[in-house]
Amino acid sequence: MVGYDRLISIQYPNDLPTVPPSPLAYEYMALKLTSADLMAWYHFPPTMEVRPYVYLGVGGAAYLRQGREDKYIPNGTYKVDSSVHVPLGFGFEIPTSQHVSFAIDFGARIMDDYTDHWKGHSTLDETTRSRTC
Repeated sequence: MVGYDRLISIQYPNDLPTVPPSPLAYEYMALKLTSADLMAWYHFPPTMEVRPYVYLGVGGAAYLRQGREDKYIPNGTYKVDSSVHVPLGFGFEIPTSQHVSFAIDFGARIMDDYTDHWKGHSTLDETTRSRTC
């Protein structure tokens, strides 16, 4: 399965005089992520009109981060990073005919710490910034 996601987050503004926590380095961030995964689906036996299923996959993702005005983060240069990508979830399929069905899906994506928490990126990692009281 191949996918594309654009995740946007708004963080504490840079100019807030909050101590602690210290203001984050960027107020706005966007993550553009393209993923490719090998998926396994399990459909439970169709004993009723609503047919539940679960899925799990493993693959990789390529992503880049942008701030306001499409400036690349952290240093303004275009750099594509990669990550492990593990999609998982469950859903319900509701067939309306032999050829058409509707599905409701609930899922999550697990990635490494570099994508989720900026671990190892000392200029962006909130946990490595010095705090003053």
